[in-house]
Amino acid sequence: MAVDLFVLPLSRYIAGDYITPMMRACWAQGLPYEIVGPQGTRALPPDVPVGGPGAGEHRARIQEMLHEDLLKLPAAISGQLWDERSELEPRFHRLSHTEYGRLCELAQGRKGFFGFGSSPQLPELEASWFAPQEFDGAFEVEEPLRGRVASAPALLRALEGARIPTDMQGVVQVFRAALQDSVECRWPLVIDG
Repeated sequence: MAVDLFVLPLSRYIAGDYITPMMRACWAQGLPYEIVGPQGTRALPPDVPVGGPGAGEHRARIQEMLHEDLLKLPAAISGQLWDERSELEPRFHRLSHTEYGRLCELAQGRKGFFGFGSSPQLPELEASWFAPQEFDGAFEVEEPLRGRVASAPALLRALEGARIPTDMQGVVQVFRAALQDSVECRWPLVIDG
């Protein structure tokens, strides 16, 4: 299993209107792509997004409600919204659960990653999604996507100055690339996994 780092409009994520590189790799090898969930296993045929054949239509239906939810977020985000209607291809990155867990442990100040001591040094790293706008700290939201939100540009800057153990440099580089994509595309980075 893995932790996927999705850079895409939230409407795409919520509606499942995307196809991951892993899905394409399975189909290219002639293998089915299966999703295991509470209702059992569901196989997706080639070129069908995660949300099923109607994912694009579902995405269009939720646009207005999503926009209203985004406008309720703090001004740092709601005042500079990204293009939720964008049809550009999302960007994907992936870490193993072990790699992501180590990254979160190290971000809490263990093993001298961001500083000394056991108090959290960069709690923003443990956010469930990152906005492409600049702001300090992190905050909890219920809508449009429940979780803890932090700033992709702020975390990217913090990672630039971090002391990174040699064995974690590759993991941090994957995470940094996802944050850079968020800033470049002006879309949120969603942690899924």
